[in-house]
Amino acid sequence: MAPDTWLRKFFRLLNRSEADRAAVLAQNREYWKYLLFGSFALILTAIYAPPLAQSFLTWYRVHPDIAMPEADWRVIYASSDHPCGNIATDDPRCLANPANPKLWNSPVKRFDGEHEKRLVSRYGKDYWLGLTIPAETVTAARAVQANQFMVGHFMSSYSIWVDGVFVRNGRGIGESSPVILRFDARRMNSATPMQLAIHVNYDNDYQVPDHFCNNLRQGFLRQVTADRFITLMSFWERARPFSLLLSYALISVLFFFLWLGAPKKQEYFYMSLFALASAAWEARWTDVLFSHFHHQMNLSIGIAVRCYLSGFALLTALAFARVRSGLLRGTLSMVLFAPIALAFAADVASLQVLRGFLLREVTPICFFLGSLVCFAQAFALARQLTSNTRVPVRVHRLSLFGTGFLVASVYYFCDGNHFFLPTERTFWRGFEFLLFMLYFGAIALKEYAEDVVLVNKTPVSEYHRRPVLPDAISGAIMVADLKSSEPFYKQRAADNSGNLVSMWRSHFYTSVLKHGGVIINKKGDEVIAFFDSERCPNPAAAALRAIDDIAAMSELLALEFKRQDLFPGEVNGFFFRGSLSLGSIRPVWEEMAGGNREAYWEEAGNTSPFVEASRLLDLERKVPGTHSDVSLLVLREDAAAGLVEQFPELARKFIQRNCAFADKHGHAHAVAVYSPAVVARHLKVAA
Repeated sequence: MAPDTWLRKFFRLLNRSEADRAAVLAQNREYWKYLLFGSFALILTAIYAPPLAQSFLTWYRVHPDIAMPEADWRVIYASSDHPCGNIATDDPRCLANPANPKLWNSPVKRFDGEHEKRLVSRYGKDYWLGLTIPAETVTAARAVQANQFMVGHFMSSYSIWVDGVFVRNGRGIGESSPVILRFDARRMNSATPMQLAIHVNYDNDYQVPDHFCNNLRQGFLRQVTADRFITLMSFWERARPFSLLLSYALISVLFFFLWLGAPKKQEYFYMSLFALASAAWEARWTDVLFSHFHHQMNLSIGIAVRCYLSGFALLTALAFARVRSGLLRGTLSMVLFAPIALAFAADVASLQVLRGFLLREVTPICFFLGSLVCFAQAFALARQLTSNTRVPVRVHRLSLFGTGFLVASVYYFCDGNHFFLPTERTFWRGFEFLLFMLYFGAIALKEYAEDVVLVNKTPVSEYHRRPVLPDAISGAIMVADLKSSEPFYKQRAADNSGNLVSMWRSHFYTSVLKHGGVIINKKGDEVIAFFDSERCPNPAAAALRAIDDIAAMSELLALEFKRQDLFPGEVNGFFFRGSLSLGSIRPVWEEMAGGNREAYWEEAGNTSPFVEASRLLDLERKVPGTHSDVSLLVLREDAAAGLVEQFPELARKFIQRNCAFADKHGHAHAVAVYSPAVVARHLKVAA
């Protein structure tokens, strides 16, 4: 056997059959997938959530074993009279020398509320910090085996001496972990006070270089407590911002590609920009990037990013509310250019004030305006009370979107005005963006999912949505043409009433789908359905079962409309002429002007089912006794013979067999005429 034949067989084995496709789309299979996903997520949560919660609770309660909340740091805003060496006790002029009282007895205190103002004139220079730890505090620390001392963070370079001995130095701003000093047993057993001297070089324009955090109080620590402090700061300045940075970047890319597929959904585009701005906001907190830029540049970048974050959030709400394009473009112009002018046109002090204003005022106001627009649009739609224009689902989603923006506005107002404790914010700060994005994204993507469902339910067949179009599909084509449809359209135009023909077609589609068929075309009052041989064991029999349902449904639908006095007086019911042919067809895409495509069907193989179905539909007019108040279906005699042989009960429904009718070209054709009226009458009586 030729190699290509083997390959063809192998590829056929891999390719999905019609039964596989039906099984994938089966509703019960979807429920199993929901169950599988939920079970897997629940198992992972049960495994990982308890240790994570335990760690977070441990961090939440972390504090020095011997706390010194009122540490009496003294400050000298000047250089030492003489440079200090590793052993400061050798130089009486060195400020780190315990015997030099100048630093230890300085009248200026670090926590007197004026420290930040005094540092303004020391940028580019140095200053000294000194702390005397009482002997009784050291003794208390020794009793609980707390031989490490928490100092805090430094945003400029520093050097530290303990009891006149140099112990360490560092760059400050590049260190994510706080400064923790470790003492040996000899020093802890000493009954003398401990003296710490810190020389700070104000070489980075951070507002306060000796950054003693409120949530990392000073004091003595045990080893386990020190490890918790370091783990906490690694989470805060490394794991947390970097993981959020990646998450928001991925969400941004996801929404951007969703917008590429649906460019009319502008909220997807602005949501991608909002997620990208959120990623940039988290990027500034990573220790690598934070230490790379000087303080003013970090402030400028933070202000610009915060402006964009707030502005893109507002634009997302405006786009979701479908406001005028002019308003959207104007807001976008302001959002794009205003932050640049604000961020790079001021000194450090002004930037600090501007940053606080953005956090306290601008961000909450932007989210509040977004909620206001959504609520206004929801209210306007809700007031449109006519059934043709009211969109209750849209009103519901606008209300949900507006509620989310309102909650976000309240949250950012509370956060900007420091209503939350610093210790609390350590764990969840930054995650609020993720929560809001998931909430807003779920609402916006719900519309996307419904659009996909609507596409799947349109007469454009499932075959055209396959990645590889089949070469041929064998089965039965059923064509139905509604008789006497003109009075229906006249009534609709005169009374502005509902489209009864459209309602009839909807029931027609339902009956076809119920019996395994698909709608492949609709032209005016004519509907073409196809029954695939891979889905239906006998496509022709499935088509006849569908035509029985359609006839019964037509009579019941007409009775209901007559009861409601909605039926035009010129007609007695929904009646149609139909035809049935067997053969092979294939789906194709026809290229149109402007790069558009239109779904189309072609005959395949050596069969011509479309031509035959059209010919048989014309022959229905030659059937004796046919008129506008009867539904009949015409098919070839050989097809009818095969059906009766397989299903003898169908014989009584054929009112004509082996009749010869000539087409418009004079060629005679042996046909059979099928009438679903018997079944329809039985259903009518039962109803």
